[in-house]
Amino acid sequence: MRALLFVLIAASLGVAHAAPPRVIRMVTAARIADRMPQGERDRFPAEGKVYAWARVDNSQGPPTRLVFVWRQGDRVVHRGPVKVGSSPAFRTWGRRWLHPQHTGPWTVQLETEAGEVLARRAFTVSDAPAPAARSAPAPT
Repeated sequence: MRALLFVLIAASLGVAHAAPPRVIRMVTAARIADRMPQGERDRFPAEGKVYAWARVDNSQGPPTRLVFVWRQGDRVVHRGPVKVGSSPAFRTWGRRWLHPQHTGPWTVQLETEAGEVLARRAFTVSDAPAPAARSAPAPT
C-alpha cells in the first residue's frame, strides 16, 4: 500500500523520467581529427578504415552506453559499445578495418543497449579507390 501511495505522490508532483539520448548528426568518414570527422563520404576502398561519428544530445539523462552496430548486407559483423556522457553535444565514434572480402553494401547504426535504433548510415565498400576529398578551386 505504501508503494502505491509513493507512486501516486510522485506522479502528482510531476517527477520526470530522463529523456533518452538523441542523435543530432551521424556521418561516415575516412578519419577523425580533434574529435571531428574528416573526409565524410559514403564510399570507401576495400583496404583501410571507415569511421562512424555521431554528435549525441544526452543533456536530459545520466551517462549511458550506446552501441555502434556494423552490418555487411544483412549480417551483423561487429557491435562496438561506447560511453556517452551527460552533455547536449557529446561526440563519439567507432571504426571498422576494411579488407577485400568486405566489398558491397554496409550500414552502421547507433543503438541503445536495448536495441532502439537512434541513427543509421548506409555506405559502400568498393575495390575502386576512394574519391578524392573535395577542395576549394584554385584562384585564377
